[in-house]
Amino acid sequence: MRMFFDQLLAPLFIFVVVLFLALANFQSGAYLSGWDNLQVELNLAANLQRSINVSWQEYQGLGLLGGMGHGADLLRQLFLLPLSVFFSTSLLRYLTVFLSLFLGSLGFYFLGKHLVRSKLVSLLVSLFYLLNLATVQNFYVTFEPFTAFFAFLPWVILSLITYLTSPSRKNLLL
Repeated sequence: MRMFFDQLLAPLFIFVVVLFLALANFQSGAYLSGWDNLQVELNLAANLQRSINVSWQEYQGLGLLGGMGHGADLLRQLFLLPLSVFFSTSLLRYLTVFLSLFLGSLGFYFLGKHLVRSKLVSLLVSLFYLLNLATVQNFYVTFEPFTAFFAFLPWVILSLITYLTSPSRKNLLL
């Protein structure tokens, strides 16, 4: 039981720090507007259709070739779809932004633990990734590709290192 608690202590601490940041920055009833001001949460069905039929965007003026990257947002919209059943539209972007903060920080904790094998150093690396000025700048005006990059960069690096050090089908699927 003690070993299980030791394994969860650092991730729990990271969660508490992210929760503190979330509570300090959350404004009830307000919509978190991003860099592009494209609020896909307001009408998920229409925006899912736009992301699937990405080659021509008729809702923009007289029409536009789909060069704006709407299709790249498809996975996030599919993630938001079941969440929209339980949470209000004003809360959806807050959830994805703070989940990205948590996932990125947790990813760097596990990456540091894999590389250095020290829980304390891994926790410090994770907190540096979470609390440095570049992260503040990245999340000050949210842009979903940047927040997703923040969340998944450490996990991709960890998966790549794991596969390169011990190649197997399981590690390749990771």
